[in-house]
Formats: sequence, structure tokens, C-alpha cells
Amino acid sequence: MKGLLISALISSTILGATASISNAQIPSAPRVNIQMEDGVPSIPGMDFSDEQKEKLKELNQEVRSRMSEILTSEQQDDLRASVKLGDDPQEAIKTLDLSNEQKKNLKKVQKWQRKQLFSILNNQQKRKIMLVRLRLGGGSRFNIGGK
Repeated sequence: MKGLLISALISSTILGATASISNAQIPSAPRVNIQMEDGVPSIPGMDFSDEQKEKLKELNQEVRSRMSEILTSEQQDDLRASVKLGDDPQEAIKTLDLSNEQKKNLKKVQKWQRKQLFSILNNQQKRKIMLVRLRLGGGSRFNIGGK
């Protein structure tokens, strides 16, 4: 159950929050659903080294820990339920009635997670993600440096 939430958060971090906005603005844009396999995102055409897989698992665990410190148990349950039903993670988070402090802390976690994620990826993997984002219409806001 927790893996589903983290899977959704990692996929939204990898592709950026603008991917969901792009889908809303461009009806023909395909919905991207990145599955997790043993704590590592499974992205078609992208292979991770054993070292990258280990780092991604560690990142996954740290994000889970940080999220559990920010969201109440009820909010975590609501978010998991929404994501399990197929709702976009970014949109599901918006429905949680977060305090301003929670919103600020979630943005910090997402920024930190993106920075960590891009420090794990090699240049070829970053380019592949950029190509996916361009196809979704969100490429202009993509930052390969993860900042």
C-alpha cells in the first residue's frame, strides 16, 4: 500500500507536476503510469544499474519517511486510496485539505527528492525523461539539473 503512494510520488517527480496539467490541457496526451518493481521505477526503455537501483530504493524509503512526518494518518490513507483508484497524485494531494505548513513542507520534500533523483540518473536517462516530458507537453519547464 505504501509502495503505491511512493510510486505515484516518484512518477510525478520524474515527470514533473506539469505532466498532469498537460494531460488536462491536451486531451490526446497519454497518461503516464510508472510502476514500481521492488522499490525501483519501471520506465519503458530505461535500465538502471544495480547501484542506481539501490540508491532509488533508499530514496524511496527516505521519501516515505519524510511524507509520513508531514501528512496525518488520515491524509496518507486518503492519498493512497485516491492513487489506488488511478487519480493523478498531484491532483489527489490537492484534495487533502493541507495546511499552509504542510504544503510548504511537501514542496521542500519534492524539491529535495527531485535533486536526489537527478543525482542518481546518468545523462542518457535524463534525456529519456526529457523526451517523455516533451511528448506530454511539459518539456519547457523541465530542468535536467533537477533544481
